[in-house]
Amino acid sequence: MSPYCPKCGKEVPEGALYCPHCGRKLRPSMQKTGFPVASGILCIIASGIFIVALLFVMARNAHSYLFFWNIFLTTLVGFASGLAGGIVTLNRKFFAVAVSMAVVVLACSLYTMLMIPLFGVILLILSIISLIFIFVAKKEFT
Repeated sequence: MSPYCPKCGKEVPEGALYCPHCGRKLRPSMQKTGFPVASGILCIIASGIFIVALLFVMARNAHSYLFFWNIFLTTLVGFASGLAGGIVTLNRKFFAVAVSMAVVVLACSLYTMLMIPLFGVILLILSIISLIFIFVAKKEFT
């Protein structure tokens, strides 16, 4: 099915930049990719993993008071950033906010990796992939 020119209403070939009948410039529609959706989902998953890491530390209960508060604050910041970044990215709004939230998740992942290596590595991988997806889909953000 071929599109129609908005000025003269005549049928134009698919992918044409100009109407062959009246010469009006046709604006190509921006095709949306799945990268922001995938990135948003990864950020939200990462925020859930931060909570699982906190529960893991609480269940082991073998570490010091200071260690618990370090992981608690890291989890809180990572969870909030992952959730907020995921929502912003899913809505394809505010590119700078999406990037900054993903960077905060990345920083929290690095810190978590020092304390709980398994969870930190998983979070690090998710946050790096999420950042890559956000930058690939930069033009889709408003």
